[in-house]
Amino acid sequence: MRTPMHCNVILTFETPAGIYMDTQEMFDLTLRLRKSETSCIDFLNRELFPRIIKTSEQLGRDHRDLMKISTASDWDLFEKTTDLPNLSSLGHPCKWFFGPNRSDLDFWEQDLMRRLGLGSDVKFDNNFTDEYFEQLKQKVIESSSA
Repeated sequence: MRTPMHCNVILTFETPAGIYMDTQEMFDLTLRLRKSETSCIDFLNRELFPRIIKTSEQLGRDHRDLMKISTASDWDLFEKTTDLPNLSSLGHPCKWFFGPNRSDLDFWEQDLMRRLGLGSDVKFDNNFTDEYFEQLKQKVIESSSA
């Protein structure tokens, strides 16, 4: 018997697309949770990530352009159903980042890139964030001085 576990997903892509040239796609999934799960990582590797690839394709997005996956769910349902720790109780933020030029990826993110190709085409550079916020800060200072 499987228990439905609802999950809200936000995907952030490097390349804007669609009618509004957005970089994000938001949708809900119902994951199939079994009492006999062996771990939350195995569960999400089986249930979440292949569905994200499929949904990305249906939305006309390339999963290799994916920079970030953010999720929200009733993670306690996993723990109640399986008697195993869920992601949040293990200290995981329930977010995954991707990009071959990132030096801050954990083992799971690297594994998802290697096995599934998630974010493998992202050209994001770690310095982009600091550089971007520095430029934004400078623009705010300039506009407040005017």
